[in-house]
Amino acid sequence: MATRAGIGKYTKHNPPRLKDVAAIKVAIELCMKSEMRAFITKYLDDYNTDGKRKEPDWKLIRYKSVKQIFSFPVSKNDIRIRILSYVPRLFRSIFEWIDFHSVNTYLKIEIPEYFMWTVFGTVDKKRTAEVIISSSSTNIVNKYKLACIYCLEKAATELWIKLDSTEKNTLINVKNPAEVKQEGLVTYWTYSINKSSINITDESALDLISAETAFINAAVTGNLVAVEYFFQLFKEPDPNLLKLALQNICWKRKWISNFYKDEYEGFTSFPVDDLFKVFYYILSRMRISDQNVIIPAHPLEVMRCFLMSPRQKYFIKLFKLYYKLIPKYRFAVLFRDIFFKDLKTFTQFEHSRLFFTSAHEPVEDYIQLPYPMRRYNYRRLFAAVWRRLPIELKLIVGVRTDCGSDLLFNLLFKYDLGCDITDEFIEQQTRFLQCFLNKQTTTGRIIYNDSRMDLLRFLLQKKIANYKSMACFQTFRSRLEEYEKEKDNLEPKFKLVFSIISSFAKIEENGFKKLKEIAYFLPPDERDESSVSDEENDDVPTKEKKMKLNKLQTQVKWK
Repeated sequence: MATRAGIGKYTKHNPPRLKDVAAIKVAIELCMKSEMRAFITKYLDDYNTDGKRKEPDWKLIRYKSVKQIFSFPVSKNDIRIRILSYVPRLFRSIFEWIDFHSVNTYLKIEIPEYFMWTVFGTVDKKRTAEVIISSSSTNIVNKYKLACIYCLEKAATELWIKLDSTEKNTLINVKNPAEVKQEGLVTYWTYSINKSSINITDESALDLISAETAFINAAVTGNLVAVEYFFQLFKEPDPNLLKLALQNICWKRKWISNFYKDEYEGFTSFPVDDLFKVFYYILSRMRISDQNVIIPAHPLEVMRCFLMSPRQKYFIKLFKLYYKLIPKYRFAVLFRDIFFKDLKTFTQFEHSRLFFTSAHEPVEDYIQLPYPMRRYNYRRLFAAVWRRLPIELKLIVGVRTDCGSDLLFNLLFKYDLGCDITDEFIEQQTRFLQCFLNKQTTTGRIIYNDSRMDLLRFLLQKKIANYKSMACFQTFRSRLEEYEKEKDNLEPKFKLVFSIISSFAKIEENGFKKLKEIAYFLPPDERDESSVSDEENDDVPTKEKKMKLNKLQTQVKWK
């Protein structure tokens, strides 16, 4: 079977630069300091206390990390800033690990003393699992489950021997595997380890504990480590099995309210980003002829694979090739997903900068940019996709669906404002935002780092959200059961949004003030791989483009 062919040619390692690797290593050491590690413990304690995920205090994390950096033998401020920029990313990766391993009621894994890391500054799940299994603190049954989920064959076999009979009885049923209520990979490994001592002849039972079924389960739950294991086990996987795996991902992880469902009806499910890493991994290892069947059938899933690291630089090229294949009524899902990729790096601390909530703090403190959390500038991708959209699709996003209004609402209210939204507050915030909304945004300002105010301008000035679409969005939300429960909180929020939009409409009538463009220079790892043709690479000006630009600039000067 051909590998890395067709769509697989976009599989590139793209390791970070040496100075980034060094900065990540120092940032990891900083995060493991006792004062910083306390945030990790508190994250899990807050969940256990409240029964739900609580957003960490990113402002305090930032403050403590700045304080800690001075205890390291680093003298140059630019190096300190580079190190500090990785701290929130490392914590985000740890918190995601906790969500799956510790908060998960099926696993309940204790937080390890040490995490293992990839060169990109993300937790290495498999190697961290190996560390946990070799420790003496975690419950042996949970260790066994962990070994099975990450396909650590030797560890799973050794741990099975150490389990007592009562523990084993909860994991195996010699007569009927269907009665075992365990994660699919745990069931697979339990019967695989004991295959010499049990005799199952029923075909449906044999199918349940087969490697093929375990592979499908790994794919649907987004378990890339296990998927890679089964590829090695099969050596030459059946093409029909690979097609079935991709179809199951699309069928069982269904679209809910323009979101890919984050939860799966199994015992465990990895984050949705991991699901698309699995989708791409399987697709890239299929025959070209099979790829050519899958891509037109599931273009949306294929495009979303290129929002995952390290393939973002190929997104624009693939977008040009495949966006017309995406059904128009589902295109808003992709556009929304790009926006939420950017919004995911938006912390509660940064959110406060959209609102002027205290007369005792200078406005500059709200506008000043914090250390970036992004691994990739999805804002630039968001603006680039909007620029390339035909009018018809722009209308679908901004007028004919509630997509754009949903984006605006989430930008403003991703986090609680920390105060009541009274009529006085609405009037105050509307006046505060007016001085920003009356200035014409530019492409450079939109994509530059974490300029949230310019993103708000962009959504309104480009008509991605407007009064009519927001009214439709509110009507849709009001029909949901959750709306009635949260009515007292939601209605003041909608009142504030309508006030901002109405204020913007008055500003638009008088015309916008011009802002100077900000030059944005792409880091090497963010430069788009588009085409060998300069005409297709919109981020690299050709000689002809430069001449046109100079001509336009000359005309402006004469005017």
